[in-house]
Amino acid sequence: MGGGSLFDDFFNGFLETPGGHTAPRRESPARRTAPSRQAEQVDVTQFFSDATTELLQRAAQQAVEWGGLDLTSEHLLHAALEDEVVRRVLEGADADPESIRAQLEEDADKDKRTDVAPSLAPDANRALLTTY
Repeated sequence: MGGGSLFDDFFNGFLETPGGHTAPRRESPARRTAPSRQAEQVDVTQFFSDATTELLQRAAQQAVEWGGLDLTSEHLLHAALEDEVVRRVLEGADADPESIRAQLEEDADKDKRTDVAPSLAPDANRALLTTY
């Protein structure tokens, strides 16, 4: 797995550059200096539904487009707003999905687009883990 997390490997699997090469993975300073330990790793992505996999792909693509090196809960929410069921639930709660989307886009820290596959930020990791 090259020292990255399972999510890093997952994101690298679908973010390809135009030449068909996988985008480079950013390694955190903590990962470079942390002592290695023997632990069994389980690829949790194998348990994701197709819808969850598509959501993560859209969120990672949004992070790349906004120039983010981390996929955050804001990217997850932005991607989820493309889902018709999510939109209906929000509308049923008297929330406006387009207003939420516009606010996310306005508040986003945008840099120049990067072709580096994003890492899963702690807040997004927690959001995903609480859904399972």
